[in-house]
Amino acid sequence: MCIITLPSMKTKAFYYTGLLLLIICGCTSTSYKQQSISAEQTVQVDFNQTSNTLYISDITSSVQNISLKLPKEQFIGEAGQAFIDNSNIFILDRKQKKIFCFNDKGTLLYLLDKRGEGPEEYIDINHFWIRQDYIYIADNKSLKINIYTFDGQYVQTIKHGKISSDIVMDTDSTLLCFTSYYVHNNPNGLWKMNTEGKLTSNILNNETKYPILSMPWRNFYLHGDHSIGLFSPQENCFYTYRNDSLYADILLDIKQKTARSFPGIATCVDVQEGYFFPIWFIYGKRYLLSVWGYYDKPEAFYLLYSQTDNNLKIFKELSVNTNSTYSIGIPISSNLYNCLVTWTPDKNENSNESTLCIYHLKE
Repeated sequence: MCIITLPSMKTKAFYYTGLLLLIICGCTSTSYKQQSISAEQTVQVDFNQTSNTLYISDITSSVQNISLKLPKEQFIGEAGQAFIDNSNIFILDRKQKKIFCFNDKGTLLYLLDKRGEGPEEYIDINHFWIRQDYIYIADNKSLKINIYTFDGQYVQTIKHGKISSDIVMDTDSTLLCFTSYYVHNNPNGLWKMNTEGKLTSNILNNETKYPILSMPWRNFYLHGDHSIGLFSPQENCFYTYRNDSLYADILLDIKQKTARSFPGIATCVDVQEGYFFPIWFIYGKRYLLSVWGYYDKPEAFYLLYSQTDNNLKIFKELSVNTNSTYSIGIPISSNLYNCLVTWTPDKNENSNESTLCIYHLKE
């Protein structure tokens, strides 16, 4: 595995410090097959056609700020994912491998910290989800899913022995899995397994190697009707999964080179030129907001696509509003539909407080 750290990116209102991108290495292959994609909407993207600044106030209807308060001995090192419901806020700390549970006022309720190599512990937390008052932790290093109560009591383990980029639980409790990069002797693309960890079906089988840079962002997301959405960086396409079928919603037809431009190559070190890659995205009711970087350059491009009038604009900066000098915070994955969730640590290094901000996008 190659580990590449991009230089810190900081614009007027957006920073993503120490963005860690993981590239899964493999052998170069000369045989490949690319399938054409017929999507409901195909968006032509040219990163040379840019405007200066996207103001978040222009695309949001409301903003909610929640102060997250911790005891003196606790702190959040790096928020990486949030799960928010009517009464609880769960925050994954990627650095410390912990999950903090707050009430809706930001007061700490529980702390899940079970890192270790024992059968009831996890080595890493790639992502997590909540289902029926249980916390599910996906651990790619141990190739298992551990289940806990909110207060940290161990319940059970699902041993599956497979590598995935993301996992989501369907309404029937089966596990929908996605592997964005090629892994030998492993399901690639979109696949399902049962709660015993057994592979049950392949839905989007992609055996072609691409130099995918793994996003610090979940590939799965929810639509307003609670159906499951999927972004595949192999195709630069947004899908909807419904009734064991996959439907292509929006295909980004990018003029410049992306990972899809290099079929048969499994790692970026074998690519002899730069290319664009996705960093994070929000798929909302009206807007699709996606952020892209360029390999080996510390810059970001903000794509805003309006699904109501099929209009695309690309910006070089993201700011709160015209007169603001504040950052919007660090975007983190969440389960909320039509919302951008960000996390901001206190400027005081000794502070144990931070702020969660929920930007509700216009509908």
